[in-house]
Amino acid sequence: MIVVGTGGHAIEVLQILTENGTAAECVFYDDAEIGEPFRRLRVARSPAEAQAELRRDRRVVLALGRPAMRKKLAEAMRGLGGELEQVRASSARVGAYGVELGAGLNLMHGVLISGGARVGDGVLLNTSCQVHHGVTIGRWAEVGPGALLLGDAQLEDEATVGANATILPGVRVGARAVIGAGAVVIDDVPPDVTVVGVPARTVAPRLAKAPFYGRNP
Repeated sequence: MIVVGTGGHAIEVLQILTENGTAAECVFYDDAEIGEPFRRLRVARSPAEAQAELRRDRRVVLALGRPAMRKKLAEAMRGLGGELEQVRASSARVGAYGVELGAGLNLMHGVLISGGARVGDGVLLNTSCQVHHGVTIGRWAEVGPGALLLGDAQLEDEATVGANATILPGVRVGARAVIGAGAVVIDDVPPDVTVVGVPARTVAPRLAKAPFYGRNP
């Protein structure tokens, strides 16, 4: 299978794949500079090399943080014949009733998904985040470590929720919005803005290159 990315998040994904006994099957894909531990692993460096690997095994694992890059590279891999594969840590917990999960998710260690939650394609649910009953998460969104999405909250496509942020019940976060680390969101957030603080307030329109995990600009 192809694992897309060789950055910091890819190291965490590699750890889960190692624990699951599937790391030996992986070929990593990145056209940027590669650091450790990936220099010692198999890496495809071009779309042609990736396509050759996908002819042998069509599975694609996303191992990048930023929503826009997850979307872009997932679409590229699908165009080469790949099929998105979920990565789930052994300690991730998914409710037994009414949960809907899309393709290509990253469910990292300690993730909790409660009954009735719906999670779209390509979403990254990072370490120890919680997705409670009735929550809806759009495609390619990123939920940072320790973040809480409480009952019936809605997170639209490509939105980012920072580490330890809280989205209160029923709150809607618009597409491509960024929620700063530690923020408490009590009101709906429009698309394409950044909010920070307790309670969260708008600080700026979202920049094309938003800070990772939504730290204050």
